[in-house]
Amino acid sequence: MNSQRMINDMMIQAEFEISEAYIRAATSKQIDNSLTGDVGYGYQIWCEEDNGFSFRGMGSQFALVYPERELAFACNSDTQMMGHIARILLRNVFREELLAKIQDRPLPADDAAGKALEIKLDSLNLIPQQGSLTSSYVEK
Repeated sequence: MNSQRMINDMMIQAEFEISEAYIRAATSKQIDNSLTGDVGYGYQIWCEEDNGFSFRGMGSQFALVYPERELAFACNSDTQMMGHIARILLRNVFREELLAKIQDRPLPADDAAGKALEIKLDSLNLIPQQGSLTSSYVEK
């Protein structure tokens, strides 16, 4: 299940449909986890401040969703060596540098900045990890 589908309340025309009531319950506080500094916990889904929710994985992998703002943010990282503080730092940076600065209107047109962004995005690439494409464990 991806974040964008959660934003759309899973109300898609497909082979299945998850009810709006279930989505509301799953993303709402079912368990109080405020002792750990969190806002609440739904059905395997964490509640966030400002009516958001998140999916959290190991090593600071997470997706933050704010349906009222039509915003989904995914972070794929491996910060296991940093401990618990990494998740806190990444979420704080998201809240302070992105969420707090998002406006409910389009940015003014800036052709030069748009071109610079396009060039930058075209230059980015993912460097594959070294090693075999399959595990020797499969052969056992």
